[in-house]
Parts: sequence; structure tokens; C-alpha cells
Amino acid sequence: MGLKIFIKRGGMIMYKYNVSIIIPGTRHEQWVNLYDSLKKAIGKYSFELIIVGPLKPDNELLEKDNFQYIPDYGHPARCTQIGSLACSGELMTWGSDDGTFLEDGLELAIDLWYQNNNPKDQVILKYLEGPHPYMPDMTDTGLGYWHAWFHDDLKLASIPKHYMVAPIGLMTLEYFRFMGGFDCEFENINMCCNDLAFRIQYDGGQLHLPPKHVTWHTWSSGDGGIVVESFHEHDNPLFKKIYSDDKILENRRYLDYNNWIYNTEPIWLRRFDIPNMRVKPT
Repeated sequence: MGLKIFIKRGGMIMYKYNVSIIIPGTRHEQWVNLYDSLKKAIGKYSFELIIVGPLKPDNELLEKDNFQYIPDYGHPARCTQIGSLACSGELMTWGSDDGTFLEDGLELAIDLWYQNNNPKDQVILKYLEGPHPYMPDMTDTGLGYWHAWFHDDLKLASIPKHYMVAPIGLMTLEYFRFMGGFDCEFENINMCCNDLAFRIQYDGGQLHLPPKHVTWHTWSSGDGGIVVESFHEHDNPLFKKIYSDDKILENRRYLDYNNWIYNTEPIWLRRFDIPNMRVKPT
């Protein structure tokens, strides 16, 4: 499936690809393998890969028509929001460069989105993490890894018990922008994704589980590093502060899509040394 054309109020919107994939990336050596795995994962659909970060890709990628690179030294949430400005796909998603896409996984997830075809819905792109992953879709309690109240940090009165989470989500680009995308006051691609998923569900959208995992990541939270540090020192405290208000979703359904401009700094000091701008270990 290639070019898609839709008639919308005010004129015609043309989508060049079925899906745009945004990666806030620093693992330069992984990017060619990541792109190659996408070709096996996407099946009959068309895609573009957008990498946003401080390291210029190899010419092998830069020469591809369905690849974009945007230089930026900001944190991952900011980089992903910036990447969404450049998307040409009807659907969009995001990810990280510490893993690869699994064969047919993304195709089946896109199939599911088109089968439901509700512009407010989001498909959870299930992933595996670490050498021996176990992320259950459902447990004896009636909750699985993809349910908010499966996680202790999300057992808050402001979050309905039936809500689901989408650390990696597939949705329409138009609706992502309409909802304001990510709150870029969060640093990493973690709690901002939960926040977006909760706002979507409060807005009447549903989250769907595809039949297959889409990616497998070698990194796990037990490895520590900058991602874990930013979660404990910044993102999780910020999330709990925001969601300490039991009625927060009534006033937080939509965000300013341009919040990345004033909610972030152009250089993420947690990751980059100044003045040499080296990338610290993840």
C-alpha cells in the first residue's frame, strides 16, 4: 500500500506513507539493522523512518527516500515531538534504537488499526525487553502488563482501573497532533506515553492489543543508566505530581502541540557533556 489520499474539511490531505516511525536515537551503530528489520516487520504497508538526535546517520540511510534525519540535542520526548512535525504517514508511532522490529509484527498491528478504523483509537505496540522477557497480556487478576493498574506507580485514584497503557502506540498523525502529542516536560519516552494514553481514553478512544509483539529490546530497566535515572529523578515524580489531582483528566485532555518549544531545553544536560557535547552512556 503506497500513497493514500483523503478528503478532509478545507481540502485534500495526502499521506505519502501508511506509517511514520520516529526514533529519538543515539545508538548510531544500530540504525541500519533497525531499518532492515522494519522492512520485514511492515509487510504490505509503506513506511518512513525518522531519526532525531545528535549523531548523523551513515550515507546508506541518508540516501533512502523513506528516511529522514533531524539533528537535535534535546531529550527523547522533545525529539519525538519534533519528529512528528516531519511525518508524512497517515499513522505514526515511535520507538527506541536499542532493539529490532520482529517479522510481521508491525504489519499485524497496522491491520488491527485499519480493521477498527476509529480515528481516536490507539494500537499498543507490544514489545519484549531483556534476554528473558515476560510481559503478560493478561494474568489471573484480570490485568496484564498493558493495563495501568498492573503497575504500582500507576495505581492512582485519578487513573481509572480499566485504563490501558501504550509505552509504544500506533495512532493517526492527525489525532496525535490534535491531542497535543506528548507533554515534553517529561524527559523520556515513558510517562509521557502513559499520559497520552490516558488522555486518549478519557477522550473516548480505545486501546487495542495486537496478536504479536512488535519489537524486542536488548536493554532492560535493570541495566540502570540515564533512562532509569531520569525516570526516578524527574519523570515519575512529575507524573505523580500531575496525577495527584483526582480530576486531572477533566482539565488535561488536550495539550498545546507546540509545548516542546517552551517545556524543554535545546540541550539535555543529563545526556550531553558540555562543551564537547559527547553522548554519555545510556
